[in-house]
Amino acid sequence: MGFWDGRTHEENQSLASELSRYRPFVGRTVKVIEGKKHCGEIGVVFWHGADKFGAPLRYCDDYTRAMASAMGRYGFRIGVQTEDGAKFFVKADSVMVACE
Repeated sequence: MGFWDGRTHEENQSLASELSRYRPFVGRTVKVIEGKKHCGEIGVVFWHGADKFGAPLRYCDDYTRAMASAMGRYGFRIGVQTEDGAKFFVKADSVMVACE
């Protein structure tokens, strides 16, 4: 039985809606809050994908993997484009999603 199976549709939708508020998906404005090089930069996410430089979810259970995938932060990297056109990649955990 999977993580999502034991819940009603309304519970799953409520959880997904709550988590999506903090997910740095493509088109969303974010601010980098960690790191040395890009800390303080504000930009728009142009790419969101799994971090190929490590396998942080290798030894986790199904629940942890499902939650991490739904949040789209731990184990993911994002590409950010600033207003002046500069592009860079950071860990998705290192950004704060701007309230829209």
